[in-house]
Amino acid sequence: MRGKDSNRNITHWYKKLKTYSIISFLMWIAVVTGMIIFFVLESNKWRAMNYLTVKRVMFTTGSLIAILIFISLLALLLIKRQAMERKFLMAIAFLAIALGIIGYSNLIFERNASYFDAVYKSIQLFTGGFDEGFNNNKIPAVLNVARFLAVFVSFGTIVALVLKEKLRNLKIKIFYRDVLIIADKAEGYIVDLAENLIKGNRKVVIGYTSDYERAIDKRESEIPIISVDVENDIKVGLKTCNVKNAKVVYLLCNNTEDNVKLAKNIYEEMKLNNELIYKLKEKFSIRHSDSGNIDYKTENSENWGDKTNEQLIKDYLKILNDNDNDNDTRQNLEIYRKKKSNKTVCYIQYLKDQERNYYSIDKIFNDRSDNFVTYFINPYDIAIRQMLSKVSVVNSLKIDRITSLDELEKQLKQINIVVSGTGDLLDRTFIEIAKNCVYNNNEPMKMYYMDHSRFGGLTPHDILPNELYELVELEVKSAEELSRIENTINLFFISSIDEKEIQSILQKVFQYDLQNKIHEYMILTKGNDIEYSILQTYIKSLLEQYYVGEKSFEYNFFNPIIHISSVTDLMMKIDEFYEDYGPKSKDMHKAYGKAFKDNEVKNFSNLSEIFRDSNVVGVLHNEFIIDVIDKLLIERTKTYTEFELENNLKKIEGFFNHLSITEHERWYIERKLQQYIYSKEQSEIYNKNPNLKHWKELSDKQKYFNLYYLLQTLITQRKNKANTDESTNIYKDIILEYKFDNNQS
Repeated sequence: MRGKDSNRNITHWYKKLKTYSIISFLMWIAVVTGMIIFFVLESNKWRAMNYLTVKRVMFTTGSLIAILIFISLLALLLIKRQAMERKFLMAIAFLAIALGIIGYSNLIFERNASYFDAVYKSIQLFTGGFDEGFNNNKIPAVLNVARFLAVFVSFGTIVALVLKEKLRNLKIKIFYRDVLIIADKAEGYIVDLAENLIKGNRKVVIGYTSDYERAIDKRESEIPIISVDVENDIKVGLKTCNVKNAKVVYLLCNNTEDNVKLAKNIYEEMKLNNELIYKLKEKFSIRHSDSGNIDYKTENSENWGDKTNEQLIKDYLKILNDNDNDNDTRQNLEIYRKKKSNKTVCYIQYLKDQERNYYSIDKIFNDRSDNFVTYFINPYDIAIRQMLSKVSVVNSLKIDRITSLDELEKQLKQINIVVSGTGDLLDRTFIEIAKNCVYNNNEPMKMYYMDHSRFGGLTPHDILPNELYELVELEVKSAEELSRIENTINLFFISSIDEKEIQSILQKVFQYDLQNKIHEYMILTKGNDIEYSILQTYIKSLLEQYYVGEKSFEYNFFNPIIHISSVTDLMMKIDEFYEDYGPKSKDMHKAYGKAFKDNEVKNFSNLSEIFRDSNVVGVLHNEFIIDVIDKLLIERTKTYTEFELENNLKKIEGFFNHLSITEHERWYIERKLQQYIYSKEQSEIYNKNPNLKHWKELSDKQKYFNLYYLLQTLITQRKNKANTDESTNIYKDIILEYKFDNNQS
């Protein structure tokens, strides 16, 4: 995260200094070794010379060499916007001059040349010129080395100038087989993304569809920059970027049409590559899997269709107390990573939902090749989802204080979510919360907006996105009014690209002691380096009184937590986010197909982007449900006998039934946002669905299969739940947490 950028920069400079220091040290060794060998071989000639003269010459030569080595180190460190090979040639040039001076020092000893002559003659070596001036024509070995090094530098410089582009392309083809970023503007977050990936030992190439010259002028690192012309020679630009060998591709143009055009051309390149590989495999009798889908192993999934909901609940409870599950999870993650290494994942940026819905109709997004996986992404949406994935049931629900399933169900029905901020980021926050954070069957979903404006008077229609008018009931209240509501606030989400506005919102919260009601804060901004750092300092100052004990909460279990991050920083973790949620979303689709057998369900690889994204959102919602179940049922059911389990099964089933209600209502809101309507006819092309009704309007059969579907997805997700340490570490230094008890993580 940006608050630790100074530490990151220090680490980066330390690594850079360490690398170039090693290069300079090796040069030192070469030069000093040359000096020693030369002085030992020539020492017999100096016996008749004045000792002080010999000492002075040796000291002066050594000092001059030290200065040259120091200058070469500074050049390697400080000269920017130059490729590594140029810096290498520069270092070799200094080495050649140093060895030349050592070689010509014999003439200085014999008083046939001055130091100026020695330096000039050493520089003259780069032109191929060589003035011996030695008796008996015996040229010192170090001087011969200097001659050839100088010619190598001269020849290398000519080659670099003449074949500059060819060498760059060859270097990209050989060494850059990892990450490709294509954008239309040389914006800061593009370079930030690339540099952060590089710090993670990734090889990155950046392509620009426009603004190429400006990008070259602004470049301060060695990242290869390529011009990609989307109008004329798009294939040439992609080939230069080595797209065939890229493992991850980010298409981040502000024009969604350009991103789609690039994706279609990349798909064609991948398709040709796959066909060639397939023919080679057939020719050499290598087994080829027809399945292009990434999957976790799921034991006994084939038998799901023969089980009742009660049996599935028992299966789930068994998984909760299965100690071998973590080992299975690690094996499954390894299987996934091996399969992912053979695929290219392409992230396609869009700005409006309408754009994604329209372009996802294209054939390439409904009939993908085995080795090409696509995800449509909106940077704001993904950042909000990443933040929501960190919501803790322990903090938001205080679940460790809940003693019964009935009490938990009551708590879920009373969840309060407050949102504040302005702009597009706020609009996307409302939409993502409506699609993700449904924990009861309130119709419509209820939310609060904290009005932080100076004069107030805002209405829900001033704030709420148009598409949510019928789906969300929004109450607009000031901080003072919110401090007087009866229940606590489980989640307070602040979204704004203006850090100063966020500071103003937090000030209002603490002015009216609203913090005494809030369990968990989510703060998301776009991420300006300086302002973001100041905002963190301000948050620390707000909590200072709690740190020193001057302020405290009424109940000792009430310890709120503040999560803060920026869209720019969270962009760095998009690949890790989908690495986790992508395979799980396929499992969810598989469960849907088994539960609703009467409906026509496509193969996962043929799903449109809308439904692939829908599965990701469903997985995110299920993870919250799984956390609720884990925290409440593991200890409770661990010691159950078979008899006790049967006695409590109806109550547990009732609780799962409530969870299935929340998942259905979440799905209902999401489909409405996709402009679906209720119809007895099932049609993807006409946006019709026979299940698009509120829970209370569903038939008993539909309710049964909704629970059946939820249980299947929960069982699969619980089996494949990632190791806690791994999933937590993904956002280390990206999403920063502040607790009121001074426990910062």
